[in-house]
Amino acid sequence: MVADETFTCFHKRTSRILVPSGENCVGSAAKINEKEGCTLMVTMDLLSSSLLRTFIIFTGKFGKNLMKQWQSYKDSIVLFTSNH
Repeated sequence: MVADETFTCFHKRTSRILVPSGENCVGSAAKINEKEGCTLMVTMDLLSSSLLRTFIIFTGKFGKNLMKQWQSYKDSIVLFTSNH
């Protein structure tokens, strides 16, 4: 079996910003946490040359409510840990 992992950052942003009409340059001063995201791990079985289910690891508590809600998800294995 071969495995590779990567950390993916994601940031939730608001879908709308109120600005005066006629403004050309609009930006947001949202604070971004660079450690917020998830770890993706892809595995492959060398004997059958097939990809196995992807591991998606979020920051959270192992065995708590979100982990139980994601147990039935069959396309990948979703885990929650206190740190990556």
